[in-house]
Amino acid sequence: YPNAFWFRPSRGVHDAVKARALALDDGREGLNWLAVGLGGVDPSLVAELRGRLVRAGVNPTGLMLSASHTHSGPGAYAASTLFAFIAVDRAAPAVRAHILDALERAAREAYARRAPARVGTGVGEVSGIARSRLRAPLDPELGVLKVVTSDGRPIALVWNYAIHGTALGRDNLLVSGDLMADASSRLEHRLGVPALFVNGAVGDVSPAARGWSGAAQIGERLGG
Repeated sequence: YPNAFWFRPSRGVHDAVKARALALDDGREGLNWLAVGLGGVDPSLVAELRGRLVRAGVNPTGLMLSASHTHSGPGAYAASTLFAFIAVDRAAPAVRAHILDALERAAREAYARRAPARVGTGVGEVSGIARSRLRAPLDPELGVLKVVTSDGRPIALVWNYAIHGTALGRDNLLVSGDLMADASSRLEHRLGVPALFVNGAVGDVSPAARGWSGAAQIGERLGG
């Protein structure tokens, strides 16, 4: 297989991997925040993305790259041999370049669209959708960062929750952002703006429902 060495290759795409970006700037410092449907991010990916953005004239003070930690996302993109061996397979230059191209496009588009805005935060709780692998207490907190125009129209949403992207299970061989992508898609359909997911302290937190119906059920709860 051209892009699979240690792990089984995917058999198709259920829902496409997306790169979403939010550019924030207060006139003194800038932050370019990107969220992408990957299992994880290695430091070399961030460094290479920063280099691309600097060359493109997009040079934020801060650059954050948040992986959703879906277990059904693409592999073969990490320069780290250890990370590749235990999580995402041996690097394939074409896959890595495709991901970096999408991240760069999203970041440049967000940077070009900057306009006066207001930012607010909120916190809620969503319980009953996860279980602890250690039978320990769970954190039900869902955090939201909301960005709107000066007259209140939505620009972007960043949302945070601690849950593993394993609703689809190890037998799924279709590329998918799992339950987090389902929730973000619902938010985007309703608001018409990008919804960036940032995972929390996810170490022992598994989804309580499984399969495609489980991903949709949890995505609906989180999106709601």
